[in-house]
Amino acid sequence: MKSHFTPNKCRGINMKKAIVCLVLALASINGLYANPIALPQAGISQLKFDGNNRWSLAIYFESSSYQKSLYDSICVSTSSGLSKIRLDNVSNGTSILVVTSDSLASPLSVNRTGDIIKLYSYITMVRDWHPLEDSLPFGNYPGSTIDSLPTGYSIIHLFLFLYSKDTTQAIVSPFDTAGTCGILRGHIYDKNNNPILNGYFRLDNPIILNNDGTYSTNVYSRKAIFNWMNGSQASIRIDTLEININPGCVYNQDIHLLDSIVTSVAKNSQPSDHSVNIMNYPNPFNPSTNIIVTVPSSMKYSRKQIDIYNTLGQKINSLQVPNQMVVQWNGKESTGKSAASGIYYYRLIVDGKIMKSASMILLK
Repeated sequence: MKSHFTPNKCRGINMKKAIVCLVLALASINGLYANPIALPQAGISQLKFDGNNRWSLAIYFESSSYQKSLYDSICVSTSSGLSKIRLDNVSNGTSILVVTSDSLASPLSVNRTGDIIKLYSYITMVRDWHPLEDSLPFGNYPGSTIDSLPTGYSIIHLFLFLYSKDTTQAIVSPFDTAGTCGILRGHIYDKNNNPILNGYFRLDNPIILNNDGTYSTNVYSRKAIFNWMNGSQASIRIDTLEININPGCVYNQDIHLLDSIVTSVAKNSQPSDHSVNIMNYPNPFNPSTNIIVTVPSSMKYSRKQIDIYNTLGQKINSLQVPNQMVVQWNGKESTGKSAASGIYYYRLIVDGKIMKSASMILLK
């Protein structure tokens, strides 16, 4: 009888264990979703070719440096296939990893006239999840904003999903904008076709209004499409600009506004009594930025502060807003530690109430 019932008993025990494991696994996953964490993704920093069309790819790590314990593996794919990066000789603390076809378990080719490179991070702590992916289409590949990659150019990752041509051939850190911009210049006209001579505006970067009535601004090098530009109070629709921009080149391009503006044009315009707004300038910035606060007169002497958060939702600093309504953030956390490059969110708090939120980019 013992031998007859033992298998069923064991199956019952194993079933209980399986259920317990399943419950724990689900609880763990739910915990991760309820309390999101930043997974250490490997990202594409730079792509370039040498004179013989051999490619090299610079990779950065969102955890600031490579740690063997974090990554199960990292793979590269192109239209010709997928291969794993050999990480055996990569040491802990590596901040930028340069990969070539020789760095892979099996060779991969990249079509210089047009291809898509994808990077897959398989993270040890979530090995069974879908890998974290970063991708770069370029050339004549569908969805590319980089038309071609001539000799002497590379493609660099600026921030978020924005890539740019770059004249820098040395390996650079991500978010380095040196050598990436062309120049737009011309006139800005309002909805009634009158020239605009003052005010704050920006496309990729702030627009400088010159004494002769012209403007100039630096624009990142890619196939750019602009339908909006930022004003001092709100975004403004513009007649669509489609420009293929190369580094160091100058493009004459007038800008025509489709929306009526008042506060964006006047130099010393005062906010209406119902307006609340925050913006920072410059943005992106390094190492500091000015946060400009606009509130109605009824809030002028209220207690105001700016709370700054990282992408994990952690508050890293809190700044008191003076009556002048401008406060400077020096790019440091409340502990005095310099904040890393990336996106930061900030909130205007008035008498304990959240009034407005915005984002800014620290580039080093």
